[in-house]
Amino acid sequence: MPNRAITSFLLILMLGTGAMGAEDFTQSAAADGGHGTLLLVGSKDSSLAWRFDIRVFLDAAFYAQNKNELSNGAELRKGRFAVGARLFRTWSAELDIDFADNQTDVEDAWISWRSGATSIKAGNFKEPFCLEEVTSSRNTTFMERSLASALAPGRHLGLAVSRHGRQWFAASGVFGREVDD
Repeated sequence: MPNRAITSFLLILMLGTGAMGAEDFTQSAAADGGHGTLLLVGSKDSSLAWRFDIRVFLDAAFYAQNKNELSNGAELRKGRFAVGARLFRTWSAELDIDFADNQTDVEDAWISWRSGATSIKAGNFKEPFCLEEVTSSRNTTFMERSLASALAPGRHLGLAVSRHGRQWFAASGVFGREVDD
């Protein structure tokens, strides 16, 4: 996604917050219920909220007895920066940018509308195909996803409608190309 498109997306996220003064907002460095949020900024009436998230994936190995050809070391596998917004309680949006192997990729760039248990989402996001694939990397059990997730489609441009209850979730969508295409 070109830089102009990212800038436009961030401007859309800020829509509606310009009329509010600094005294109308609160901020916290809370971890958003343990989900890894670095900073949470929101209006006092909870109608607007901004979430800033930074994730770093670091791999390291140390061997007590160096009797093999493997060496000790650490590697920064990737990093991720995300900004999300909740606008007027029914709208939300997110932009996730991934930094790995000297490349920058847009992971998520979507906007969503929610009414009760129904949600409509448009943009670039994970297709609702299997639980392991749609689970955030913050909540996976192992370092990498299983081989079975290689069969699941990843993030694509599309439109999805979902609905949930107490013990069920259903989603359907139409998806096209990857954002890089």
